[in-house]
Amino acid sequence: MQDQLFLEILLLEEKLKSYIDKMSVAGSWSQNAIQATYA
Repeated sequence: MQDQLFLEILLLEEKLKSYIDKMSVAGSWSQNAIQATYA
């Protein structure tokens, strides 16, 4: 038996964008990591 988790990404979009914006700066993400995230 497998447990599965389904997320409604569109409902989380603003929170995800905010989190990514903060973490990409605070975590010193590479430019490649940032571009891949927004691809």
